[in-house]
Amino acid sequence: MSSKISMTESIRQLVHNKGVSEELILKIVEEALLAAYKRKFGSTDNAKTMIDEENGEMSIYSIKEVVDEVTDDLTEISLEDAKSRNPNCEIGNEVLIEIRPESFDRIAIQTAKQVVLQNLRNIERNLVYSEYKTKEGALVTGTYQRERHGNIYVDMGRVEAFLPKREQSPRENYSQGDKIKAVILEVREAKSETQIILSRVHANFIKRIFEIEVPEIADRTVEIMSIAREAGYRTKIAVYSRDIDPVGACVGMKGMRIQNIVKELEGEKIDIVRFTPDSREYIKNALTPAVIEKVVIANEEDKKAIAVVDEKQLVLAIGKQGQNVKLASRLTGWNIDIKTVEQFSKEEVEEAAVKRAREYFVVNEDTHDLSLLAGQIANSVLKKLEDSGILTIEDLIDKTAEDLMKIPGIGQKTADSIIKVLKETIEYEDETKAEPVNGTEAVKEVYEEMEVYQCPNCSTEITENMKVCPGCGAEIEFE
Repeated sequence: MSSKISMTESIRQLVHNKGVSEELILKIVEEALLAAYKRKFGSTDNAKTMIDEENGEMSIYSIKEVVDEVTDDLTEISLEDAKSRNPNCEIGNEVLIEIRPESFDRIAIQTAKQVVLQNLRNIERNLVYSEYKTKEGALVTGTYQRERHGNIYVDMGRVEAFLPKREQSPRENYSQGDKIKAVILEVREAKSETQIILSRVHANFIKRIFEIEVPEIADRTVEIMSIAREAGYRTKIAVYSRDIDPVGACVGMKGMRIQNIVKELEGEKIDIVRFTPDSREYIKNALTPAVIEKVVIANEEDKKAIAVVDEKQLVLAIGKQGQNVKLASRLTGWNIDIKTVEQFSKEEVEEAAVKRAREYFVVNEDTHDLSLLAGQIANSVLKKLEDSGILTIEDLIDKTAEDLMKIPGIGQKTADSIIKVLKETIEYEDETKAEPVNGTEAVKEVYEEMEVYQCPNCSTEITENMKVCPGCGAEIEFE
């Protein structure tokens, strides 16, 4: 085998296992030959590479001009030497002189080798970057390699990934050879390498673990709506499904699915929360394992809510170092304040929806059933509202069309129709009185401005519509 073929073949063998194209291999060979040529002759201005079509090998040539008298051995050749190669040569012609690899000195060959190795490193880095960049957010498994300053290096086979200390759960400890599951958090190009950053604390890690253990999540029968996590301590995950019980699917038969997930998380507590578009019900669910008496929306615009609990449930609702309520707030997107029933009753806190409804409907009643709207809103729509946790007009009155469209089975047209019915039904006749509208029998009472007097016998407050004093029982007659 000639030296030319040997050199080209050796380069081919180096890059063969990298899975690169033939075109890229030839480019590497060309760059290596040109680097060796420049090292030997000082310039590549008159160098030319060519591929042998028969065997696919690449050679390098020196282009020389035919002259009478040679003054530059690199770029010129005498007519006599030229004719020995080609009898038809004339002065001014150019001839190609093949430069065989064996003519390169040791330094030139070493230069060529460095060019090849550098190209191989670049190719490998680009291949790794291209392969793993598309996998950001994906779950991968590697082997614990070594640790430095709390940061763990993970062997991924072809490459080494990096699990920073900040992306590790405080519960976890590893030994040499341990298998590590993590999500690819980020892939970035550094000066000399591609860095693959892993995470075991990111929400995507929880999501991928659930996808593995719960097939209904993987096939989108059950959707993960939100995740809030304090790594190593507690995770809350909100799930939703139109077709099945999403919480039961995540727990699995005899709790097997959730047990496998807890095992992977080294015993971390997991709360599976049923998602609902009704904010009050969602907040109640999110504060599990505490039992919530009721949820009051204090400020819809600023998303502030108050969860009212029994005294015995207060510590559980707040959680250790406020962890439970903090995670519930992050999960739902609401700023949740926890108060006991006694604390809440002492404060004059009342939902804006209830205040408004009292102005429109019956005095001294706190809630009004959705059945009041029967005949104006289809029964099937009322059923969808009730299934989503909207049971009273107070629950419905402050909902926007966007809120209603989050309810399964309610689209833009239906949501707009509901809003229209509310606007038409709830209106003032004048400043002092609200008349029942659309024949709704349940809305019969009206506000009236009445003069207040005192009973002449006992000073109890009385009004003109009274016939007997509620204090002393004396008959009353107004003139």
